[in-house]
Amino acid sequence: MKTALEQLREVIDELTKTQTVAIRQESEGEVFVTKALVQPLIGQLREAIAGSISEQGQGSSLPSERNMLDSDALELYDRIEIGARKLLKHYSPGAIPFLLPEQDISQAKVGIHNQFAAGKLDEQRILGITRTLRSWRSQIERIVSPPTSIEWLSPCPVCEATEVQVGVLGQLRSAIIIEFHKPDSEFDLPLSKSVASCGNCYTKWLGDYRLRELRYFGDNQAVQQ
Repeated sequence: MKTALEQLREVIDELTKTQTVAIRQESEGEVFVTKALVQPLIGQLREAIAGSISEQGQGSSLPSERNMLDSDALELYDRIEIGARKLLKHYSPGAIPFLLPEQDISQAKVGIHNQFAAGKLDEQRILGITRTLRSWRSQIERIVSPPTSIEWLSPCPVCEATEVQVGVLGQLRSAIIIEFHKPDSEFDLPLSKSVASCGNCYTKWLGDYRLRELRYFGDNQAVQQ
């Protein structure tokens, strides 16, 4: 089990540091694993904002035709900027704010370590900071790498609906949609952050155990048919 400081360092590194990831490729029956550099998540968010603004410049500027990424990403980036400044001010008092929020967070990490070493900060407070940063990470990932969604073809175990109408045209889709999200850490269950929701009765199945219950229900329905 990772310590509170290790968990904090892990999420800060994902937000602020370039990461090395393994890429698995197959060619003619052989498997190759190569390494690639991925920029920090806050940098990816900033790049997504710049890209969406650039796309607007090439097309119509009518509000109805703008990329919805702009408002969501900009709002999130503003909140992260403000939050990063607060972290820096609180845990590294006297430090001059940097140009980028990831720089503020990195400097605040130094102050957090120093305060913890001096006995001025307990683990519960560090875990609280980690939860905030994980929330930022999850929100960034939803923008730069949206969750995979699939339609659940079996009826809802609560209201028994199989389809719902959506959109202004009343198009039909499966009542239950499952969104698969990456777990917060390698120690979490594979489906810990994933969720299924019914568009008819609004019941939700969140996390590994609840989604397995939903699958069990679906398997039983298939057997009975």
